[in-house]
Amino acid sequence: MKYVLWILLGLAGLALVFVVLPTIVSYFAAFRRRKGRSFDELDFTGTPYEPYIAQISKEIAYFKAKEMERVEIRSADGLMLRGYYLDAQSKRTCIFVHGWNTTPFSNFGTQGHFLYEELNFNLLFIHQRAFGESEGLLHTMGIKERMDVRSWIRFADQRGADEILLYGTSMGAETLGLGADTFKNKKVRAMVMDCGFVSPRAQMEKQARDYHMPGALAAGGARIMAKILLRVDIYEEVADHLRNTDIPVFFLHAKPDEVVPVEDTLSNYEACASPKMRLITEKGCHATAFIAGGEKSREMMRTFVLANFDA
Repeated sequence: MKYVLWILLGLAGLALVFVVLPTIVSYFAAFRRRKGRSFDELDFTGTPYEPYIAQISKEIAYFKAKEMERVEIRSADGLMLRGYYLDAQSKRTCIFVHGWNTTPFSNFGTQGHFLYEELNFNLLFIHQRAFGESEGLLHTMGIKERMDVRSWIRFADQRGADEILLYGTSMGAETLGLGADTFKNKKVRAMVMDCGFVSPRAQMEKQARDYHMPGALAAGGARIMAKILLRVDIYEEVADHLRNTDIPVFFLHAKPDEVVPVEDTLSNYEACASPKMRLITEKGCHATAFIAGGEKSREMMRTFVLANFDA
C-alpha cells in the first residue's frame, strides 16, 4: 500500500509540473492585462527590429505631435474602451486594431501616416480591451474583441464615415479574421490583415513551445480555463470565418517573421472566400511587413483602396 501511495504522489507531482503549472502559466501569460509596449521606449539593438526602429520611432513622434481627440465607447459587456481619433475631414475612416502587448502607434505609425496624408483617411487608433488605456483585466485573443470592433464600427459610422477600412496587425489581424463574417455594416468596405495567426490555440501552443513547455497540453488546459472563466473557446479558427465573408481582404506578412509563421497568413489567404490580395515580403520581422515592403506596400495599398473605395 505504501508503494501505491508513493506512485500516486509521484503521478500527482508529474501532473502538477507538466499539466497544471503550464496551464496556469499559459493562461495568465496570454490573457492578463498589459500596458502595451511602445517601441520608441525599447532598445532593439541586435534584434530583427533594429533596421526598422528609426522609422517606427519617427512615425510615433509624428502622431504624438498631432492634436488627436481621445474618444471612448462602452463595450457590449460594460468595459470602457478608449482610442484616439484624427479627423481628416474625410468620409473615409480607418480603424486600427493593434497586436498583443503593443500600442496602436507602434504597430501603425507608418501605415497611418500614409493613409492620412496620401489617401485621405480619418484615423481611429483603438486600445483593445485589457491593453493600454482601455478597461479590462483579461483579454481573449480576439474572440470578444471582434465584438468591440463592431462597437468601434458603429462609432465611426456615427461620426459620419461613409466608407470604413479595418486594419489589424498580429492579434489585431486575428481579431478581424474572427469577426470577418460578423461585420455586417455595409460601410465596411475592406480589411487589411497583417501577420495574423490562424487561431488563439495555435499561437498559444507556439508561445508555450518557445518557452520549452508542452504546447498542446498548455493550450488544452488553457482552453478549459478560458471556457469556464471567460466563456470563450480558444480553439476557434480564423479560416472558418474567412470562408464566410464577402469583405475584401489585403493580407501582408514578412517571410522572416519568427513570432507568427508566414504559413499562418498563407493558410488564412487560401481560406478567404472574398476578393483578396497578398504581399509576402522577403525582408522584415513581426509586424513590419508594410515598412519592409517599401514602395511595393504603398503601391498595393493604393490599388486595394482604389478598388474598394469611391474615388
